[in-house]
Amino acid sequence: MAYTLSEGVLTEIACDANYADNGRAASIELSGQAENTEIYIMVVEYLDQRNNDDGYRGPFYICAFDPDGVQDPPANDTYQTATTLSVQPGPCSTQTQGDLTHATDSNDSDYSSNCLSDYYGGATYVDVWYKATVPGSGKLTIETSEVSGSATNSTTIVAYTLSEGTLTEIGCDYFSGVGSAFSKLELSDQAENTVVYVMVTEFRDSAGYHDNNRGPFYICALDPTTLDFPHGEKPLLSYYSNPVGNRLSIESPYQIQSLAIYDLGGREVLSKQPDKQKLTLDTYSLSAGVYMLSVQTAEGDQTVKLVKK
Repeated sequence: MAYTLSEGVLTEIACDANYADNGRAASIELSGQAENTEIYIMVVEYLDQRNNDDGYRGPFYICAFDPDGVQDPPANDTYQTATTLSVQPGPCSTQTQGDLTHATDSNDSDYSSNCLSDYYGGATYVDVWYKATVPGSGKLTIETSEVSGSATNSTTIVAYTLSEGTLTEIGCDYFSGVGSAFSKLELSDQAENTVVYVMVTEFRDSAGYHDNNRGPFYICALDPTTLDFPHGEKPLLSYYSNPVGNRLSIESPYQIQSLAIYDLGGREVLSKQPDKQKLTLDTYSLSAGVYMLSVQTAEGDQTVKLVKK
């Protein structure tokens, strides 16, 4: 029971009666109270003198909080409220910022993931949701990247299709490194105009270990077959994401013989001789700024501008 005190007189303002057999803890919600008013709370347990029943006495927890101070989860906390991502011609030039800070666990009955079960075992997840429409190429790439200063340093993404209220997993990419490790999921052979639902997750263990790793992140959706080259010019490479986070993925239809990244002063800051068509560069050590990426293939050279976040 809750009371206010005035001139030595207690006045009851609320009460929540509970009984031992209903499995519910007592709770009082007060509103319209004057700021700085002191509230006196009496916690009671009844005694049945007829049966000498005092077996319900023992320890309990109690707390008081401001319900307006409780943070609501993100608007896209469930797949039903997924945020729509525009599919960009590769590479991603515009990033959408998401946030796992106050995300909650989705209802497991709404989705399942063999990928998450295999990797995370019995851990639970917090997640937010996005959706994107498959372009005419039938290919769709979803990738996340780092927001500077964010506590989130890794993510896992799982993709689903939705039919008659049932989500079916079609792809998954969990982080595979120590430290900063964001996800990139490449889908192909998808039917044009299929809506793909994307769950971005961060796991938490029973001790809440990863609760401190929740924060903002970037996400984008792109068509990897559509490159930013003049019409009619045969592309030599695709690269994403740009702006660059801690990883830069590079692909070419030809063998990449060598590549180098230069700062605007012309100094070489990174070089490789991969002799392959696809590779991922670790760009964690690069400072924020503008760079030039020069790639040499058997069919010609290409130089493009990069922005490191």
